[in-house]
Amino acid sequence: MEIQVKRFFLSNLYTSLPINPTTPGEVIITKNVINQGGGTNKPSDFTISVSGNNPSPASFSGSTDGITVQLRAGKFSVIEEGPISSDYVPGKYTPNYSADCNGTIKSGETKNCIITNKYNPFIPEKVCQLYNEIKE
Repeated sequence: MEIQVKRFFLSNLYTSLPINPTTPGEVIITKNVINQGGGTNKPSDFTISVSGNNPSPASFSGSTDGITVQLRAGKFSVIEEGPISSDYVPGKYTPNYSADCNGTIKSGETKNCIITNKYNPFIPEKVCQLYNEIKE
């Protein structure tokens, strides 16, 4: 029994190598744009910014191919600039961020952040509803 335990221990000793704490983590950021209803913007019309522990690159144009950002372990967040609005505003885009667009990353970890922007077309009924909400 003792020999079997030693063999098991030795055979499993190196199966899980520790990650160097200075190895950067990676966030792959993919930008999607849905132009249904009249929108004309493309992913590169939006500027993506990453804050955290030494992100590289820290700012760049959006891409459907995904941009890999390396950063050291710790908290991070991804935001974008462009013709966006968190509320329904005709002519603007409403962004939706996946869960991996902010949080904490470990050394050697890879996360996938997907930002999808949907165009807000001019819909008379929706504008009337917004007007009535403001009026009240």
